Amino acid sequence: MFIKRSSLLVLLSVLVAVPVIASAHSGATGVVKERMEHMKAMGASMKTLGKMVGGQVPFDSAEVSKIADLFAAGSGEAMTKLFPEGSPPHPSEAKAEIWQKWDKFQHLADELKAQAETLSMTAKGSPMIRTPQSFNGAGKSKALGGADVMEGGPVQMPPQMAVRMNFMHLSSVCKSCHTEFREKKAE
Repeated sequence: MFIKRSSLLVLLSVLVAVPVIASAHSGATGVVKERMEHMKAMGASMKTLGKMVGGQVPFDSAEVSKIADLFAAGSGEAMTKLFPEGSPPHPSEAKAEIWQKWDKFQHLADELKAQAETLSMTAKGSPMIRTPQSFNGAGKSKALGGADVMEGGPVQMPPQMAVRMNFMHLSSVCKSCHTEFREKKAE
């Protein structure tokens, strides 16, 4: 699968265009403030990764791996623990649906971790592509060339292209969660 540079630039522009939400953080305390800062830091990480993957700054595979590792460490349970049941959604942008659809939210947080780990491994030179796993279990993890990840497979794509694809998959998981579980920002 070939990714057009223009498609990647559109995706990156969406990620980079996330407005600063400093005013939305005012009045936040405790776990709400902690999760807002956590999400802001993750957004900054995505912005940095996006610039490297998009060619706006020099690509540094070691830095991509380092950031992806930090992203993975902040995902999964590390993320869901910042949304304890009964914690107020406001002044954050968290929707109440998070707690109503907890299994799906948790799945996306775990999927985010898995995608970040795959991105890190790819940046370290392990050529694999992990497609996001849907909530109902559809989706597959594949090494490049179509073989199962655990079995390995022929490499048919330059490593930097594999990093781009995994970054786009990571971005799609972010977008899925934001679409369902984050309030739209006022314009």
